[in-house]
Amino acid sequence: MPNLEDCQAEAITSAEIGALLGRQENQRLEFKESIATISTYELAKDLASFGNAEGGFVVVGAVQDKNTERCIGFKSVQNAAGEMKKIRDVAAVHIEKALSVVPVLGSAPSGESLVCAFVPKSDTLLAVTTNKRAEYWKRIGTDKREMTHAEVEAAVRLGERAVEEGRKRQRALAKDRTRWNEITDPDLLRELMRDRFTTAVGSERWLRMTATPLDLKPDRVSTGDVNLRALIQFPYGGGQKEEGWFLGMGSTERDVVPTPLGLESQKNANATGVPPSILLARSGHFEFWLPLFPWICFQQARVDYEKQPRLWPRAVVELPLSFLLFVRQLHQRIGVTGSSIVGAEYCNLRGAILHAGSPFGMPFFDGPRAFSEPDYGPFEQQLEPNFDPDAAALKFALHLYRSFGYDRNHIPYFPGDKFTPGIY
Repeated sequence: MPNLEDCQAEAITSAEIGALLGRQENQRLEFKESIATISTYELAKDLASFGNAEGGFVVVGAVQDKNTERCIGFKSVQNAAGEMKKIRDVAAVHIEKALSVVPVLGSAPSGESLVCAFVPKSDTLLAVTTNKRAEYWKRIGTDKREMTHAEVEAAVRLGERAVEEGRKRQRALAKDRTRWNEITDPDLLRELMRDRFTTAVGSERWLRMTATPLDLKPDRVSTGDVNLRALIQFPYGGGQKEEGWFLGMGSTERDVVPTPLGLESQKNANATGVPPSILLARSGHFEFWLPLFPWICFQQARVDYEKQPRLWPRAVVELPLSFLLFVRQLHQRIGVTGSSIVGAEYCNLRGAILHAGSPFGMPFFDGPRAFSEPDYGPFEQQLEPNFDPDAAALKFALHLYRSFGYDRNHIPYFPGDKFTPGIY
């Protein structure tokens, strides 16, 4: 059985936690009975010191003998969700560059609940920021100490070389599409996937929505997972539109198959047109493509659509919400515990019109308005794991409506902060 500090955070077992009994802290392992009374500053130093060294685990709920400093038992963490949030917040806000710490809830064989926070080794030097001052801490053995000026300078030079080498490796992967699942740079992957989309759709009009975890992992998604594959092929929420997520348009006209990139949809023999496209990369990147006709420009004949597409307000407002609801559940399913970049874009949108408000509601006298640019977006947001889908969807809608020259009061189905489908 491997030591806990050699395990993946999301794969820690009860047996591996139980094996901590009798062990002492080391370069990559620290025990804390609780962090509830630890100050933000001290916790930031602990986390940054791991990142500036070899990385490792902080185990909250491990009880130590005061004399031997060995783990002698476990104590359930009270308010585990709060303590995990504290760890994430401190790592993101009080350390520069922000440290992506992954706290997970684990169980001891005797039933106690512990928080195991994995701190990755950082490629660049991490600073603890306090009172407008930067401090640099490094873990040495079982303790931490502030780094000297010479150590900081050496670490900066080493980090710069490591970053440049990493960029070169990632760019080399970009040349081989069969290895894109190995790309862990979210900016590079988003750039490549967008180029792939615009090349594929050409001059056709499509909506594309994407979600890219900042902590991409080459083998996060198992393409052999039958249940996950079914979820991607038939993405229906339990309550359909009003209560769940709804991205199942064209599900019977496409098959989802494993590819070097991940799970991708392909048009099948039942298709009468061009079905929406869906992709879940092995690294955790997810995207959904939707042709504007007939899914967004419905209630319109094809000949009229070709002359001037008319975006249906309900689809424009609701589709991002459905996507976000699905992404939140998908991320729980595949183990995404950090932040993600979520985006939406319309390709070849010039000349398309959008009515203000609902087509069934009280008419506005300042519409419809036509889109004047070739494309819309991508408009992107960085979202935390516990993001509010309604708030994020409203932000998407507001940005799109403003690009048409409208304002907040023109957006239908959002009388307040929540999507309300029955409002019109």
